[in-house]
Amino acid sequence: MKYRHYAPNAKVVIFDSPVKLQIYLNTYPQRQRVILPSLHAHELYALFRQADRDGKEEILILCD
Repeated sequence: MKYRHYAPNAKVVIFDSPVKLQIYLNTYPQRQRVILPSLHAHELYALFRQADRDGKEEILILCD
């Protein structure tokens, strides 16, 4: 690959239903995270960078 895309330091987890997201949150309640609703591609990398600046461990994305 010629260009490398930005990869956040935080673990990214994608959920396909609000129920699965809630189960995950209940299972791992103490993590530093940001939860993102479905978003547009142009917002994704800016939000990844913001999560890194804020020191988040996880980025959870709901894509339903």
